[in-house]
Amino acid sequence: MHLVRQYTSTTVGRSGARAACPAPPGLSERQIQQVLAFIRTQLGEQLSLAVLAQQIGYSSYHFARLLRRTPGASPHQVVPRQRLARAQRLLEATDLPLARMAGESGFATQRYPTRVVTRALGVPPCPPCPPCLSVGTRQLSMM
Repeated sequence: MHLVRQYTSTTVGRSGARAACPAPPGLSERQIQQVLAFIRTQLGEQLSLAVLAQQIGYSSYHFARLLRRTPGASPHQVVPRQRLARAQRLLEATDLPLARMAGESGFATQRYPTRVVTRALGVPPCPPCPPCLSVGTRQLSMM
């Protein structure tokens, strides 16, 4: 009975009832930071789930499962959030044209980041100017 309890995927109690093993927690903070650091260095590249999973030694299936269990993360939002965060930093710190800012953030065109910024702030993105500065410096809700 000891071997059954120790090495099966379900736990057998004294009454003989089976209970499911608890689900593993999400990614550790170290793993999250490792993946995010990789994403930040590769924003201009196509980053698939398999490539991200490889960074911490998991299969894409297992990585996706753990990522879903991690608060504030989902497999299809991690890379776009990092790209938007970089776009926001560039928008605030430089006066680059929007098309170049989008390209340096890893977007194929400026359409998507423009739409997200407009939806989040209520105004389209532009370099800081007196009319825009009077609107305020609200942070993007997707970050």
